Amino acid sequence: MRGEQTEQTLRDIGEGAQEIDDIDVSAKDRIKAAELLGKRYGIWTDKTELTGEPDIEISITIDYGDANGD
Repeated sequence: MRGEQTEQTLRDIGEGAQEIDDIDVSAKDRIKAAELLGKRYGIWTDKTELTGEPDIEISITIDYGDANGD
């Protein structure tokens, strides 16, 4: 995350030969790693957990008018 990691890749040195070379990890890979760590540890969660019993009373009154249709 701080640019301390390197990645090994093969580099052509001619005549069909290759050499292992250490390169810095790309910014794209570092950002993706940070996002995955954040998801794992719940850093960027929008979910809120509530505990306890809710104290809500709901009252619904429906007025159908006069029963005779007047």
